[in-house]
Amino acid sequence: MSRRLRVVQVTFDVDAKRRAPEGLLADRDTLVETAIGLSVVAFGLAVAAGYRLPASTAMALAGFFALFHGYAHGAEMPGSLSGLDYAAGFVLAMALLHVAGAGTAITAAKLGHVFGERALRSAGGLIALVGVGTLLGNL
Repeated sequence: MSRRLRVVQVTFDVDAKRRAPEGLLADRDTLVETAIGLSVVAFGLAVAAGYRLPASTAMALAGFFALFHGYAHGAEMPGSLSGLDYAAGFVLAMALLHVAGAGTAITAAKLGHVFGERALRSAGGLIALVGVGTLLGNL
């Protein structure tokens, strides 16, 4: 995994975990869900368009959208769980998702060489469509 990918993932992790406790104190907010949908659309469009953002820009975007993701996860905590148990599961789940995401990105890059850039960009378009679906469900 490249240093650039690791740095962006760490930025997302830190910012999401930093914001999760605030979500514990609040209900889910439609604005937060809209921001999450927009983050999926933005990511999908960047892949579809073939953008290769500078690491600092990718970190800033990942950190910004992570604030909304972390807040939403904090707001989702069931009242029957302790905060410590939920936080442990949240941290573990996020780590597993990032490992899976990194593996998918590495595989996609290798498949891009086999199947061409069009396949990778098509996958980005599908990701953007999922984000639009998420947005439509929150409007």
